[in-house]
Amino acid sequence: MKRIWIVILVIPLLLFGVDTDFDGVEDDVDKCLGTSMLDIVGPDGCSEIQKAKMNITLFQTLSSVNIDESRALKNYSLALMLSKESWLLYIGSGYFKYDTAQTNLNDFSDTTILLQKTFVLASNHYLKSSLSMVLPTFSTDGNKLDYGASGSYLFTHNKLDIELGYQYDKINDDNANDISTAFIYMGYTWDSIYGMLGYSQDNEQRQNTNLSLQYTYSPSLSFTYTFGKANNNFYDTIHTLGVGYSF
Repeated sequence: MKRIWIVILVIPLLLFGVDTDFDGVEDDVDKCLGTSMLDIVGPDGCSEIQKAKMNITLFQTLSSVNIDESRALKNYSLALMLSKESWLLYIGSGYFKYDTAQTNLNDFSDTTILLQKTFVLASNHYLKSSLSMVLPTFSTDGNKLDYGASGSYLFTHNKLDIELGYQYDKINDDNANDISTAFIYMGYTWDSIYGMLGYSQDNEQRQNTNLSLQYTYSPSLSFTYTFGKANNNFYDTIHTLGVGYSF
């Protein structure tokens, strides 16, 4: 099954810096938002306690994918994300079911494992690199182990961020070609709401445009909605609801 990479974009402009946790480091360069009032932080906005902490997030999603007028599928997924300082480890899989009268196909989705590292170039400027592996837990004949790598440049200013990047996927599945994808993300934060809009295109001219909204209810609980529109892809549109819990 082809994998869907969701990208995003929203544009406003803010004139003044914001420091929501009052630690003396503005949010656009603060890597550790939510610092306790009495903690002493460094130039990156992180205290020694926060740097030593492993952040754990569980993210559950439900997606409705419209393939065409007569075919659709639903996908349930669960991901575990572990992050510490500039490192992120992602492990995610799920279950899908075709919602058509012609077929009753359902099975587990492929399992993705991704390791990402973020490098600080200067204030507001970052490089991100990642390596990924897709395990063939989807039992279709010819489904094999795949690999991927990506690199991107991220710029942040106040509550606005822009990311440009490239991803290459080595596809070992039968009758499938390798995929190289260029993408752009733009995002903006309004208080507890984060909006993103973006675009991607791969070497087979598959195009994806996505809009995503995330509402942070509390430091430990967030909700997301994402809409995706594809051109020349295996699906037409996709709607995704997500719930994230951090501890």
